[in-house]
Amino acid sequence: MAVIVVPGRTVTVDFDADNPGRWMAHCHNAYHAEAGMMATLGYRD
Repeated sequence: MAVIVVPGRTVTVDFDADNPGRWMAHCHNAYHAEAGMMATLGYRD
């Protein structure tokens, strides 16, 4: 699944998760991470 979020906007996502921790949310492209196009997702059980 891909979500494109244009500048100045937000998106809300609901999902089921079963592996608590902090996760990188993107395509894992180093250039994108350096350019600020990366997000982390964290949750607890």
